[in-house]
Amino acid sequence: MKSKWISLLMLLCFILFGSTLASAGESIWGTIWAGQFTNAGNWHVYTDGTNLKIDIYPINNWELTEVHINAHVLLPPMTGSGNPKVGHFMWGDEFDPTTDPYSWEIPFSGTGATTGQNIYVAIHVVVVKTNESGEIIEEETGWGGPCGTEEPVWDPTTDPLPPGYIAWGKRWGYYFMYML
Repeated sequence: MKSKWISLLMLLCFILFGSTLASAGESIWGTIWAGQFTNAGNWHVYTDGTNLKIDIYPINNWELTEVHINAHVLLPPMTGSGNPKVGHFMWGDEFDPTTDPYSWEIPFSGTGATTGQNIYVAIHVVVVKTNESGEIIEEETGWGGPCGTEEPVWDPTTDPLPPGYIAWGKRWGYYFMYML
């Protein structure tokens, strides 16, 4: 019951004080923050008018092993401390480590919204670095957050979250509103 109240309070605060990152259907970019402060890639969110499209591009020798996406008018189920239950995100995939870009297409109907409505978008990944033999030498979880590679550059160690981003409960991680 407590987690439902936390989710409801977060939703109310975002409706009253939050903002979307883009105008309806606009293309936006951000950074995959691994281990909280490491730039492990970029994400791109856009639409074709009937589908939400999300692309993830690993960089700096990081490789994807898992991608979890929640894109809906409702927040995903939460723990008692206000953190998302990543295993309950609506879409996801697992891979052998890959540096290939990851692309996902979600029909607007799958988000519970129609054109002109806001949805919550959360991108969670697991990334690894491997040695020449293909053995994993480093592994981190990551979240799609503010841009750390384009002007203005956001620094997760010193800068407050830009407008439109919300941090999860008592842990690091981000989600944002996007207007279809």
